[in-house]
Amino acid sequence: MNRRVFWTIPALIILCLTASVQAITSVEDIDNRASAYLQYLEGVLLKEAGNTKAAMEKFETVLKLDPSLVRVYRDIAIIYFETGRSNQAIETIKKGLAFAPDDVEMILALAEFCDALDRLDCAKENYKRVIESDSTRIGIFMRLLQLYDLEPDPRNILDFCESIMKRNLQSAILYFRVGQIYEQYDLTPLAMDSYERAAMLNRDWFDVHIKLARMYEAQENKPKAIRAYESLVRLEPDNPRFLRRLLDLYVEERRFADAATLLEGMENVVGDNYEVQRQLGLFYHWGMEFDKAIAQYEKLIELHPLDPVLYMMLGEVYLDAGKPENAVEQLEIALKYDPTLVNAWTQLALAYQQLDRNEDALFALGEAQKIDPEDPSIYFYEGRFYLNAGDCQQAIVSFETALIYDPNMPQAWLNIGDCYLRLEDENMAKIAFEKAIPLLDDPTTSPYELMGTTYRQNKSYEKAIVAYQKALEANPQNENVLFGLGVAYERLGDLDQAAMVFYRILDINPENATVLNYLGYMQAEAGINLEESLELIQKAVDLEPENGFFLDSLGWVYFQMGRLSDARLQLEKALQTGVDDPVIHDHLGDVYQALGMTQKAIEQWQRAVELKPENPAAIQEKIDNAQ
Repeated sequence: MNRRVFWTIPALIILCLTASVQAITSVEDIDNRASAYLQYLEGVLLKEAGNTKAAMEKFETVLKLDPSLVRVYRDIAIIYFETGRSNQAIETIKKGLAFAPDDVEMILALAEFCDALDRLDCAKENYKRVIESDSTRIGIFMRLLQLYDLEPDPRNILDFCESIMKRNLQSAILYFRVGQIYEQYDLTPLAMDSYERAAMLNRDWFDVHIKLARMYEAQENKPKAIRAYESLVRLEPDNPRFLRRLLDLYVEERRFADAATLLEGMENVVGDNYEVQRQLGLFYHWGMEFDKAIAQYEKLIELHPLDPVLYMMLGEVYLDAGKPENAVEQLEIALKYDPTLVNAWTQLALAYQQLDRNEDALFALGEAQKIDPEDPSIYFYEGRFYLNAGDCQQAIVSFETALIYDPNMPQAWLNIGDCYLRLEDENMAKIAFEKAIPLLDDPTTSPYELMGTTYRQNKSYEKAIVAYQKALEANPQNENVLFGLGVAYERLGDLDQAAMVFYRILDINPENATVLNYLGYMQAEAGINLEESLELIQKAVDLEPENGFFLDSLGWVYFQMGRLSDARLQLEKALQTGVDDPVIHDHLGDVYQALGMTQKAIEQWQRAVELKPENPAAIQEKIDNAQ
């Protein structure tokens, strides 16, 4: 026999025997595991029936059959703990964790045992292990916040709050609690962020909106305060305190259309209440809803035909609506019933001036001065009359008289400066602007900046550029001056130079939202660099998401790119912010027309014309062509 074959046969026999033993062992192992699992189930039933002793015996048998069945360690540990053998419970859990160190349920059991025994460091350590494995266990986050709150040093709880804020957890109550903790440590911005997340997850949670309303008010963030009070009014529509505050905020933010809508909805308050009805007329007027304002005052006049104030207010609406003839008629009726209404005389003077009845305008101002010779506003109106008429010398006299009665009237000094610029006396203009500066909100303004701004408002853009450049000699980093300079270049049509100035501002302050928007819109309007414009405007919107003018710019660049659906969405959002601007209505009309929604386009263009745009004829032509 071949020697190689002789030795191969025994080897094969040995291999077969080994495999048979392994197979028998494997079968026995499977049988043990099956038996262990069945006995485990019996143990669970015994435990649920209250027979803990028998259950324990079953569980111990299970571990002899299959020591790797880790859930048994947890059940045994719970029995130990419930029967007062806490140390044995903890040791048993640790044995189980030796087999399965990442088993979440056993880690949680260990944390809860430690927590119950006031071993708080152990509890916190293991609770943290649980949430690292399973972040959906909101109750454990809440318990950890409680445990950290017991520590005298706030650093751990604040670090834990920070870690929570980095997660995307779907729990309003957790973010609310984090907000309370931040508020407790006077970390207001972080608290607001937490409450805002809570509000996003639960729009109907009254307490979180109350928190946000108070914090926004304390921060003087009126747009966000409005949003919070709108939520509160939605939740409690008959709460007079919330309604009143929301109404006040709308007025403070000049969202008069929203104020009027809110007041209209307060049927139980409005009724026939004269003061409220009159206020509603004011909101229509201030919101430039002139037709509604006129109808409102006419309705009130029917009820109170001898009230001179109503005629005066109706006259003011007609004046602002560009109907001076109607304004004169109503104001003269008001003065017939009460010749002492100073404001009626001044408004009548403005109406006469628009009708080129200059002698009548001066007479009306003279009558106002007779009634109240120390009212500075009368002399200010007189100064504006002379300035518009081109009589700068007489205008200066009137403005200086206004300053005698009110030395803290910056507008009078600014108009005097304007007069001197028109008289080409920059030295005297500079003196007037220097007088105005301490009375302005920004006392760091330079006289040359005011000079540049005045030239720009008068459309003397070349002179404005020279003045702004002088202002920059003293402070080359002044963003306001640079912005005015950029606008002057843009108005002259020098877009390249304007862009250079605007980018200079962005080098100083990359988050200057106004400049980001202006530069992006300037390019979009010219149809150039549209991708870059989109990026600039989007950054401005990210910085101020509630700014209706920025949303308008975003919509317009989308329109220029042919993205009509996106354009419509952003322009409609712009109007929803409460901004009632003719440019936005004009843009939205163009988008509707491009989408084939002609009637909606006409409605937007008509509203744009009502709001007195710079180019009413061009918009009216669109309306005529569409009809």
